[in-house]
Amino acid sequence: MKNLKLCKALTFIRYFAESLFYPFISLFLSSIGLSVSQIGIIIAAIPIASILCAPIYSKLCTNPTKTKRALMIMSIVEAIFILAFVSFSSFVVSLILIILISIVSSSNYGMLDSLLTLSAQECKRQYSSVRIYGSISYMLGVLVSGSITAYISYQGLFYIACSLFVSVTILYIFIQPPIHQQEESEKPRLKELFINKSFIGYLIFYVLFVGSMQVGDDFFSLYMVSKGVEEHLYSYVMFGFIAVEIITMFILNKIGKKIGIRLFFSFFNFITHSFYNSGNGRYTWMAFDCFSNVKRYHLGFCIIFI
Repeated sequence: MKNLKLCKALTFIRYFAESLFYPFISLFLSSIGLSVSQIGIIIAAIPIASILCAPIYSKLCTNPTKTKRALMIMSIVEAIFILAFVSFSSFVVSLILIILISIVSSSNYGMLDSLLTLSAQECKRQYSSVRIYGSISYMLGVLVSGSITAYISYQGLFYIACSLFVSVTILYIFIQPPIHQQEESEKPRLKELFINKSFIGYLIFYVLFVGSMQVGDDFFSLYMVSKGVEEHLYSYVMFGFIAVEIITMFILNKIGKKIGIRLFFSFFNFITHSFYNSGNGRYTWMAFDCFSNVKRYHLGFCIIFI
């Protein structure tokens, strides 16, 4: 039970740290004078590095102990690269550093989720009872980030994020990796995968979806600012973003099977279009962003709106 509590604390701090850095990368790059095209190149490098590095991590992390060690190293290295990222304003240096950050953080979600799932199972708890702490902390993190940037700076915000990443590394030391006996299975044959049409189709969809979602997320902050939303108020937009995600998860868990997923998303598709066409007011666009989030985390429909 103590191990599970540590996992909840780690999840809370890890996602809180991420909420202070990743949603504000584009705004920070804009604040140091980079052009929109330069920001686009930097942002585009994030999903590319993530997709290319995922197979490497899957080969290295074959059991919970190795996964824990990898996550410890990734967290401290991520903090170091973010510190360097804040210290330079050069386009080339920023591009190199964002690629390095993406390499160490790309598989964090999957690896951490696997560790949390096994830890929850050991205590006979549901994984969602641990993961919900991450969503709540992310929501709270983006809420307070606006005040931090308004009174301090983006640099100060990112320094706080780095200190939290370091504290995550310390927490990993006290977490006992769950005991998991992996069943022997046949090694996947890559040649067979790439002659499978369904796999090729899914791979193309996955690349386009992840890339579009990443670019859309990171450029949406600049888009909102261009619509009249002050930079420090964008944190409230993100707060609504995550709040709607959490509410949607609860709704789908309760009534998703009864009303049907298609009907549910059709309803929010109609609402999103209504906000999209209703005007350019600051709060209208905030509401539009929140409703778009309902689809972002499930079917990726928001690609067509960005």
